[in-house]
Amino acid sequence: WFGFGALQLENSQILKISFDSAFMHACAALVIPLIALNFVVTWQEIKANLIFIYLSILSCVIPFVALAKFNYEFPAIVGGMIGLITSVILAHKGIGLVPESNIQPEIRTAVLYNTKFHKGQDSVEIVTDLGASVFNIKRQRLTKKMMRRCADNDIPVGIYTVNKPARMRRLVKKGIDAIFTDHPDRLIDVLNPAPTNVPAPTPIPAAVMP
Repeated sequence: WFGFGALQLENSQILKISFDSAFMHACAALVIPLIALNFVVTWQEIKANLIFIYLSILSCVIPFVALAKFNYEFPAIVGGMIGLITSVILAHKGIGLVPESNIQPEIRTAVLYNTKFHKGQDSVEIVTDLGASVFNIKRQRLTKKMMRRCADNDIPVGIYTVNKPARMRRLVKKGIDAIFTDHPDRLIDVLNPAPTNVPAPTPIPAAVMP
């Protein structure tokens, strides 16, 4: 079912074809991903994260080539799965990755507070450890201590997701720096309320043409 049945090839020959194919793919994998990435991100960003890129590539192609040497059934799929899992672990730990703020300092990055990863940690430490500049958190999880710590260290605080105008007004009064909402028109009305006690217009005499 590999398509080689009609060729009457021996098992050793199929294994050699499998290995040669895997080796050619591995060589191409050292170049093609960089070309593809260049269409999505800048070359500056690629160079800054080159260690992670090649660790990710090698975590796929090394198992791929090694398996193809001994087995011709799905070495690419197995190698790809190993590479995917390894890449996720590397990315989660930040191995070989450079913070975006180091590449383009003018871009402000934010921490998205997650109780699973950040519970019990100081809000300022979370931001500084990750090289970010803004602290974003769900409205229900924001505490006075978090706000005070961020304010004392000049770290803006963003709250998500707030859709009720009354809650928006309360957050604005508390001094929240940013509000995430599904209804930006409501937030605009809260930030720019319509003037009240507007005097009634003065009647202007009109001339009646015959």
